[in-house]
Amino acid sequence: MNKMYSVCFLLLIVVFCSVLFAFEKDTLGKEDTFYHQMNAFNDLVEKNKMTMTDWQVRIKNQSEHVDDFYTQLDQFEQEYPEFERASLEEDKNYVHVTFINGDYEGKLLEKVKWIATSTTKGYKVEKTYELLSNGNGELKNQQLFKDRLRTLGFDLKSSLSFYELTAEMDDTPQDLMIEAEDLVSQLGATTLEGLEEKTFVSISAYHKGWTNGIATNDDKEMNVQIALRENQELGSRTTVTFGTPIITTEY
Repeated sequence: MNKMYSVCFLLLIVVFCSVLFAFEKDTLGKEDTFYHQMNAFNDLVEKNKMTMTDWQVRIKNQSEHVDDFYTQLDQFEQEYPEFERASLEEDKNYVHVTFINGDYEGKLLEKVKWIATSTTKGYKVEKTYELLSNGNGELKNQQLFKDRLRTLGFDLKSSLSFYELTAEMDDTPQDLMIEAEDLVSQLGATTLEGLEEKTFVSISAYHKGWTNGIATNDDKEMNVQIALRENQELGSRTTVTFGTPIITTEY
């Protein structure tokens, strides 16, 4: 009888640990995934001796409702004087504001974008944070970055996070698709679908160790996108763009 109790007790511990691990993965994995993806892309560029040209981070908050949108704008400008209001577009039911801080030519540029839609109960507001670099600025201190996001009201655990990196190869591969598939393999991801043209290819893939993802056209989940474009203007060099979970800019 005691032996049976011992076995049952051990099974309960196993189940408890499994549930605890799943909970931690769900609550903490999203943030950990983001930094792992950044490091994976950076390492891949270095390993294949590419030259990084630029990278960007985009964090999109979940929408929220506020009573007075313009009061929040004024409060933001007072609390963060380093940000300059770069643009303001508005009509009867829509307001789009962009704040910038820094200089792209000076390595790093921050952008905070507010999109507000008028409703019967005030405003529906969506906020986006962008950090852009011309390739010289590096995000070495992750804790400092976390603190910066938190100060500005962004949380990786509850937001949509995008990371994109562009690099150049000194030579053009004989087969762009084979090269793209090799890069996907080096990341440890699996190819889902691809697009191939004469001087351009792109691959959508899935990395099972990364918790973020979006649906493809056939309802599969993807969290990696890689595109290669042969650029004759650069002396037959090839531009490589990495994105997770998707490339969000023109490539």
